[in-house]
Amino acid sequence: MYSSECAEEELISGTDHFLPDGYLTASSQADDNHGPSRSRLNASALGELSGGWVPQYMNNEQWIQVDFGYSIAVMGIALQGQDQINNFVTQFYVSYSEDLETWREYKDPNENDTMLFDGNFDNVNVRKRYFNHGFIARAVRLHPTAWNGFIAVRWELIGCPGSLKCSRK
Repeated sequence: MYSSECAEEELISGTDHFLPDGYLTASSQADDNHGPSRSRLNASALGELSGGWVPQYMNNEQWIQVDFGYSIAVMGIALQGQDQINNFVTQFYVSYSEDLETWREYKDPNENDTMLFDGNFDNVNVRKRYFNHGFIARAVRLHPTAWNGFIAVRWELIGCPGSLKCSRK
């Protein structure tokens, strides 16, 4: 539970905080039907449009990014696999930036190592992961490190629009 200073809110596709597609970018995409705009949590496949971002290459160099355009408090991430196809990320890490030039990997506060998060068990269910310590960022990247089938992501960031406080109760 967050303190009254920070109401949990979806930062990419929330009802009160919906970002335009141009704020979502990626290292690559399989084609125009599998681009970052298809990565919104619960996005459904529609005709040739994928229900999820799928990169062109299946390697550890891939990432998907959101640029909020200003600094924002980020508290967690929600992840889902590709709609109607059994492709999903099973492990990932997160990096963030305040200026789009210097990127920091989210670290385990006890060991100072990049924190690897467990991803999904299937392509349907949403898995939420809350950070031990929230962070302030203008942009956030999700970096898949292991996957089932192909890399495929539908995601959401959880945090506090208009707040630079990251405290939890």
